Amino acid sequence: MNPQRRRRFWGWGWEGEGPAPEQQQAIARLLAARFALPEVQSVEPPRLEELRFPAPRLRPPAALAAISSETPYDRAAHTHGKSFRDVVRALRRD
Repeated sequence: MNPQRRRRFWGWGWEGEGPAPEQQQAIARLLAARFALPEVQSVEPPRLEELRFPAPRLRPPAALAAISSETPYDRAAHTHGKSFRDVVRALRRD
């Protein structure tokens, strides 16, 4: 795996990849038509900078430093799971 490539902390896939805005709008129109909705709007995913975390309550022992992390990215990535409900909660910033 490319070490520069990171998974999205808020959902599925890789950071910087996914449908272009025009494609997202087309998908929204398709969903609205399919489910007879007045409209479907896409939601901007959360940005890491807008998240706030309390200070960690525990610090890992030095022996586990190589396999543990307290970075905002890692904490955000492990806050929610990756099921559909979890991704929706993350997009809603719950």
